[in-house]
Amino acid sequence: MEENKNNSTPISFTKSDTDPTQTPDYNPYGSAPSAGFSDPSPFQPSQPLKHSGLGIASFIMAIASIILGVISIIMFFAAIGSAISTGNEYLLEDPAYIEDMITGSAGSFMASGVAVVISVGITFVGLILGIIGACSKQRRKVFAIIGIILNGLGVMGTILFFVFAIAIFSAGASALSGY
Repeated sequence: MEENKNNSTPISFTKSDTDPTQTPDYNPYGSAPSAGFSDPSPFQPSQPLKHSGLGIASFIMAIASIILGVISIIMFFAAIGSAISTGNEYLLEDPAYIEDMITGSAGSFMASGVAVVISVGITFVGLILGIIGACSKQRRKVFAIIGIILNGLGVMGTILFFVFAIAIFSAGASALSGY
């Protein structure tokens, strides 16, 4: 076997005291990041998440739309009740009386219709804000999801209300066409 002529120590294939793998702080995957530049895990936020502002707006718009929708329905039925409150059901068979009754309470019906239109507008805007708020990252989505659900129910309720109103109108029109 040949000896190393350039060095006075023999070549050794064992770990020595100067080997960095023998130190207690040795990390084979690299050094640990410093405290200021640590990368938090994507599943553990470094700070608690804030609520989505758009989600909160969607939730508030859903509540406002529901309140306005209930008020408009109350106004609608109050207008019908005040128009029919004569107590004489034979007058309801007279088309001229029905026409006078409707034109006499037209302001209440019109206010109810305007309230429904405003409620529907608020509902659609709230639904869009809820969807955008639910898609935002790094925000809580609780209010956005509640806003989507309530505004979605509002949209469905509005559609059912208009279907009901069309059915009532068509039934009334077909009843009056016999005269």
